[in-house]
Order: sequence, then C-alpha cells, then structure tokens
Amino acid sequence: MLVTFTVSAPERTEIENDRKPNLLIVTFDRSMAPLANVGKEVTGGIGISPALAGTWRWTSDTILSFQPRDDWPIGALYTVTFDRSALAREVRLAEYRFTFETPAFVATLANAEFFQDPVDPASKKAVISLNFSHPVSTAELEKRIELRLTGQSAGMLGVGKQTTKFTISYDKLKLNAYIHSAALPIPKEDTVLTVTVDKGVVAARGGKASDQVLTRAVSVPGLYSLRVSRVGPTVVSNAANEQEQVLVVDVSAAVHEKEMHRRISAWVLPIQHPQSPREPLQKRYDWRDPREITDAILAQSTRLTLEPIAAERESVETHSFKHRADVGRYVYVRLDRGLRSFGGYMLGERVHALVQVPPFPPELKILGQGSLLAVSGERKIAILVRDLPGVRIEIGRVLPSQLQHLVSQSAGDFAHPQFGDRFGSDNLVERFERKVPLSNLPHGRPYYHALDLSDYLPPTASNAAASSSSPCSDTIPHRTFRPTASLPTDGSCS
Repeated sequence: MLVTFTVSAPERTEIENDRKPNLLIVTFDRSMAPLANVGKEVTGGIGISPALAGTWRWTSDTILSFQPRDDWPIGALYTVTFDRSALAREVRLAEYRFTFETPAFVATLANAEFFQDPVDPASKKAVISLNFSHPVSTAELEKRIELRLTGQSAGMLGVGKQTTKFTISYDKLKLNAYIHSAALPIPKEDTVLTVTVDKGVVAARGGKASDQVLTRAVSVPGLYSLRVSRVGPTVVSNAANEQEQVLVVDVSAAVHEKEMHRRISAWVLPIQHPQSPREPLQKRYDWRDPREITDAILAQSTRLTLEPIAAERESVETHSFKHRADVGRYVYVRLDRGLRSFGGYMLGERVHALVQVPPFPPELKILGQGSLLAVSGERKIAILVRDLPGVRIEIGRVLPSQLQHLVSQSAGDFAHPQFGDRFGSDNLVERFERKVPLSNLPHGRPYYHALDLSDYLPPTASNAAASSSSPCSDTIPHRTFRPTASLPTDGSCS
C-alpha cells in the first residue's frame, strides 16, 4: 500500500511578536519514520532546492518538520525530494517529491481619511495608513506613492503633472507606513484627493514585488460643507436629581459654543394656527411643516430662551441648550446661514426644524435598603415621586400569630422574601391602603413623601411587624410587594 502525505507550507513569521520562523510540516497518513529516528534530527536522505540552511526532524513517526536557520525567503518556490534511506524500509510513498511556496510580500492600503486638527484650525490634511507583510523597502515604496486632488493637471507625457506633496513615517520594523499630505486648502466645493500606490513595491529583503495598484479616494469637504444632522428635544436629570428640558443640536464638524449660540434661535409656536377658524372645542394645531412658519406666525410666537450647557471643549459637534416650555407645545428652531465651524467650514443654507416638547418621564420608587424596624425611633419610609398625579400605597402588616410562619415558610432575605407555591403573603398579613394626591407638583421636580409606618403598628412594636409598602399611581400598572418584616430594596412600580 502506498503512503500519501499532506504539506503545510509555512505562514508569515510574526517578527512584530518576536517569533521564530514557522515550520514546514509534512504529515504522512501512516507511520513513516524509522523508529530509531523519532524525535531526532534527520541528517540525510531529504533534499531541498534551492538550497536552504535548516534542520529536518521527525517530531513523531508520522510528522516530519523543517526549521530554517534564518527567516524564510519571501515568495520563493521550493522543491523537496525524499530518498528511501530517510524512510522506514517496509513502506513506499505515492510521491517522492513536492513543492511549496513561502509567504509572498503583501502591501495593503489600510485606511485613508481627511483629518482636521482639533487644536489648529488651519491644519487640514489626508492621513493614509499602509500595512506590509514584511519590512518594506522604503526607497521603492516612496517613489510609487502619488497624491492628486481633483482638478490638478495630469500633464502631457509626464510633463506638467501636478500632485500634492506628502511626508511619510514608519514604525520600528517598517511593517506600517503613515502618509500625511501637505496642508489642504478649503475648496469652494467638495472635492476628492486620490491616493495611489503603484505596483512594484518590494520588501527590504527582496523577493517578488507587489503586482497590484493600491488606490483610495479621500473626500475633502468644501467651504459650505457644514451640515446639521439632528435637532431634537430630550429630558435629562441634573446634579440635583431634577429633570430639565434640553434641546440637542448635532453638526458635522466642531463649532464653537459661542458661534452656535449666536446663530441659533427658537420660538414656541401658538397653540392654534393664526389663520385657522376659532372654535371653542378646536384641538391644538399640529405643526409639522417648517415651511408654514412665516414672519407673521413668528410675530405671534414666544421667543424661547436657550441656555447653553458647557461641554468639555469649546468647539464640539454636539451642542445642548436648556430651556423651559410647556409639555406638548411645538418649538420652531432656526440655524442661520453662515454658521462657521472651528475649521472654517460654513452652513450654506438656513436650517429650519420643528420639535415637540416631550413629557417629563414619571418616576416612582422606594428609597433605601430593606431592614428590620427598630422598636423605638422613627419608622418612616422615603418615597420618591416625580410627575405623577398621585400615589396609592398598600401596606401589609404581618399578623402576630404568623411571625413563625414568616420565618419557617420563606427564603431569601428581608428585602426579597421568597415563598412556596401554596403559601404566600395573603397567609401572613392584613392589608391597609393609603392614597396620596399630588396634583400640584412642579414638572420635573422630585417630591419626597415620608410614609410613617407608626400608624400601622400597635403601641408595642414587638407584637407586630410592618411589611413592605408598594407605591403605585393610577398611570402605572399596580405592583404589590411581598410582605416581610423588612423594607424592600427597590419599591419602584413598572
């Protein structure tokens, strides 16, 4: 029976990780090594052409490997031949030679983008990254790089050709190159810088050169390229846990906060359209199209004060403004033509937007961790309420005769008791309910209600224990907490 084998050609040596050259591995489908040679160096019977210094070794009776003395030549084709003297006598190979190729040199244009220096507004350039499989020949690379802006002359027969100058730097191993174009002026219209790396780039150790042309187009923004991507309302909580109305504006390039504040205006529109018929039961007008907003309508609108919220930097892409407007009202926002970014780009046309003031999100939760109530002192639970018309609180008082069952029939902890399938809170408690109307709370402001459990405890606290309380409003689905001799960790309704 003839023996076959498979060949695993070596992969690129990871010199950046200080690795040794990878092995050439030949795997036979049955035992081929003379038993006395397993684990030992092979001194004869195997040839490699072109000649390459290194060591053959039987790593097992079926695996033969070759470790080169130096790194593998780049993109080289080798032929390996076997003599029968190197193999076990009783077996025969289907083939006594094979060829393999070492890793070729590969150049990749990894990234190319336009860069605006965040500190120097005049510094605008293209930044290009090149990656190489092996250390590159810098001289051969640099004479094959070309940067050209759209509109630069192609010349005639190589004469009069215009290109954009650049500088180039490398990492320590020359596996990566970084190209920086010269400073780019702001064109009147958007344009393109084309990056080209011609074929013929070669590794510093020689070998076959690259046979592909690398190219990438970099968009260079024009003078009037500043864009407004979003104008939207939101509600956020400040450091005092108070909710505030905020208008958020996103732009395509960093704009100074003073410039943005100077160019933005907002008005709260009338509830009714001035030209609509006046009817007592008429619904509020649904402002949807900014083109409806005329100077006459703005004259009947209320100017909205926008207070800038300071960002980490003076020039940013996202700007936020605090304001106060009635929930549900429509706000017309205008950004004037000429809004200028940090880098000198401008808003070419006036931007209009209509937004509706969102409601404040309601909030309801019990504050603090669950615990046993003390025999003496205050027995109050703090409840946080925000933007709700009222709270309905349910209290379950553990019956004195059921205290032993609370201990024996429950698991978990005081804040989160757990009961079996046939036993629950209804077997332990008597229930009370309290309603707290909160109709005049200011929007967005937190209200803290102190629930005094003393009203539900007998004079001697040892005779009974207070269970958890569940605050719920008529606008939030009811949730009942399982009773326990503790206060719950989180009493929020959901």
